[in-house]
Amino acid sequence: MEKEKVYARSIKKYERKWVALVSGKVVAAGNTLTEVRDLVERKHLKNYVFHLVPPSSASLAPYFI
Repeated sequence: MEKEKVYARSIKKYERKWVALVSGKVVAAGNTLTEVRDLVERKHLKNYVFHLVPPSSASLAPYFI
């Protein structure tokens, strides 16, 4: 659980942005997925994942009425 808290705090500055992650660390960030993909390609990075960081006010758990 502590890892998740550390990750949540470290990614907060990227709210509503696209990021590329390598081993859980942000290696590129931008407003569009295309922008981040171009940055990753220019850096010749491997084994990355893209993630759209939601606003901190967003609920990530399913909500049922």
